[in-house]
Amino acid sequence: MADGSEVVDETLGEAWHEPFYELYVEFDGHSARRLYAAFAALWGHPTLRGPYAQHDAPFSEQQAVAPVSGIDPTGDVPVHLYGIAGLSTGESVPCGSVAHVRPGLDDDGLTLYLTAGALAQIGRDIEEPSIADEAWLASLDEWFAEIGRAVYAVAPFEVATMGREMLSLDSAEAIRQDSGGDLEWSLPAHLRIENSQLVFTPAG
Repeated sequence: MADGSEVVDETLGEAWHEPFYELYVEFDGHSARRLYAAFAALWGHPTLRGPYAQHDAPFSEQQAVAPVSGIDPTGDVPVHLYGIAGLSTGESVPCGSVAHVRPGLDDDGLTLYLTAGALAQIGRDIEEPSIADEAWLASLDEWFAEIGRAVYAVAPFEVATMGREMLSLDSAEAIRQDSGGDLEWSLPAHLRIENSQLVFTPAG
């Protein structure tokens, strides 16, 4: 297990091995201005360092780029930005973000992700997690929720989910439609509006 001062080398190919464990935020409709505000709040969070344009060169040798550079207004080309996440559990690992821009079609979204490869290098398995890993991931969900609240403060959203890639995406829509009980899996941790308040619910 890496101690809190260790940073996984972001230039190693293994550090970017998928799948993702992520925060997925889903908005209501499309708004470029809202996405810009959301990305500024995301990368302005004190636990994140970046963003940078490349993951295959040391971040220390790159200039940080503007968060809005991670947004393709047309939605045609998903743009990934990269950085370092200082987790609440003490470790520091590479992270990435991508905007889901859907003009005229569907609801915008954004993802902040950690990769299975990066988490494996600090001794955590998200594909076949142990009981200890599941407890650790629960604390990671709370860290993601903290960032979600910072995003919501400037760019209100419908729902945000935390968890494994695709599970979080598929669950977000079910939560918005109040059809989570119809799913074949347990709901991941999530933020949603209840009685005009943003409420965090741990994974079920």
